[in-house]
Order: sequence, then structure tokens, then C-alpha cells
Amino acid sequence: MDLEEFKNILSGLEANNFLGLYRYILSGYINNTEIVLHVKEVVNKIKELRSSEGKEVFYLCDPVLGDDGRMYCKEEVIDAYKSILSLADICTPNFYEAFLLSGVEVKDLPSAIEAAEWFHSQGTKMVVVKSFPDAADAGRLRFLVSDNRGADKKKYTGTVPFHEGRYTGTGDVFAASLLAFFHQCDGDIKRACGLAMGVVQDLILSTIAKGGDGQADLNSRELRVTSLPNSLLNPSHTVIVEEI
Repeated sequence: MDLEEFKNILSGLEANNFLGLYRYILSGYINNTEIVLHVKEVVNKIKELRSSEGKEVFYLCDPVLGDDGRMYCKEEVIDAYKSILSLADICTPNFYEAFLLSGVEVKDLPSAIEAAEWFHSQGTKMVVVKSFPDAADAGRLRFLVSDNRGADKKKYTGTVPFHEGRYTGTGDVFAASLLAFFHQCDGDIKRACGLAMGVVQDLILSTIAKGGDGQADLNSRELRVTSLPNSLLNPSHTVIVEEI
């Protein structure tokens, strides 16, 4: 999609007075600086429309920039994403994306906390930094949840098993599930994150069971999302999230 196509879609929504109806916004992979900046304008517009009616809108920004030292996007997109963080209620970078945006190399829990504080300094209320090494267990990956809402600021952490291979769509599924569970859990980010992590674990294990090794080809790496529709609502795996 190019900028003109994106603008045409938005024009149709605006012409039909739909923009003010949205309670939640989620943005993901955008390898186009102009579109990222236009998303910023649209989020601002929706926030203004909702605010004029005494209503709120919640924005989750998933900054899909790269993973494990490899970038998916053009370098100039990074600065565009930095400009949008002040509008984000939640941002969900993996450890490499957190580094690209904050400049903090995330290699353990203390450095993840440092990176999260940078996001908060940009105006992001909640940050989930994913998939960095767990110092206590090389067979697991750790994540950080940092909640900067109000005076009672909280930080949480948990771990998930490390699975060999690269599974396509884990970040997308996590972001969408987190937003859905955040709504379902009445804004409890700790519980929502544990459930969303559980969904991802269910889908990875189902993909492995169906022959996907996450290595050979695109088909083997693609998450079998449709194979477990019930897990999207109620994951069988429970991921424990504890306050730091």
C-alpha cells in the first residue's frame, strides 16, 4: 500500500463519519515513512474527535522494525516511529526494536528497564519489551511490562520457553491479543500480557506439532493461527507475570 491508497481508505472512513467511532487503534508493520507520519495525524484526529465527545481512544503501537539484529524496514522509518510514541498508550517492541528506538542495548532485565524508561520519557504510558535473554535460564526468554500510568508506577516480568527457529507472525498475534485482552481485563496490563503470551505459546506449539520447524521455508515458519481459534479467546498455556 502506498500513501495515496492509505489516504483514500481514510477519506472514505472520514466521509462516512466513522473515525470518531473507534475506541481502539493498533498499528503494526509500516515500511513507509510518509504512512507512519500520516498514521500519527490520523491518531491525533481520532483522539480529538473522541475527546470532543468526552470519550477516550486507546492506541497500541507495535513498532515492527526488525528482530535479532536484522532490520525489516528502511532506516528512516525509525525516526518516524519515534515521533509517534507520544501518542501511544502501549508500545510493544521486541528487544532489538527497543534498541533501535531507544539506543539502549537490551540484553537483560536492567537494560530492558532502562529502555522502557526512555519510552516513558517520550510519552508512552505502557511498554512491553519482549524476547530478551533470561540470565537465570538460557532455555527461556524474558519480557518486561512497564506501566507508567498515574502515580503508582509498576513493573512486571515473566519468561516464556525459547523455541528454535523463526516463527512468522508472533509479534502480530501478541499485539492483537494484548489489545483484545486489555479490553477484556478492564485495563489490567499484567493479566492481559500473561494471556497474550499464552496465546503465542499455544500457537507456536501447535505449529511445531503440525510439522512447522520455523526454519526450512516460509510455510514451516508461518504460525497456524486458524488451527486453534479457541486459544485466541482462552489460551491453554498460562504465562506467569510477576511484579518486580
